Formats: sequence, C-alpha cells, structure tokens
Amino acid sequence: KHIELVRLSVEILNRASQPFPTVLGTLDAIHLSTCLIYRERIGEIPLYTHDKGLKKAALAMGLESLG
Repeated sequence: KHIELVRLSVEILNRASQPFPTVLGTLDAIHLSTCLIYRERIGEIPLYTHDKGLKKAALAMGLESLG
C-alpha cells in the first residue's frame, strides 16, 4: 500500500458540490469525492477515516471504509 498526494482539481470540486447520501462538511465531501473519482480510474480504493459521518457516506456509496 502507498499514499499518493492528489492535487485539488475542478473535477473533484464539482463532484464535492453534488449531493451525498448523508450530510457532509466541505473537507469530508472533497475527501470522499477524491476517492470516488480515483475508484473510477484505478478500481477499488478504500477511504481511510475515523469520522463516523464520512464513513457512513462512504459505505452508502459502495466504498470500503477503513479506520
């Protein structure tokens, strides 16, 4: 496993501004949006978080959530 830094892009911001299955703050929406976009590009990707609300949204969107 590795960590990759991702530049904030218009694509990520556009996805973060769309609705999610739960209420999220701005940074959580950006984090989740980044994972969703990368999942489309490279396949299954987990979201690492200790935030219960973000974890709930990730699971509702079919992402594996660790942390």
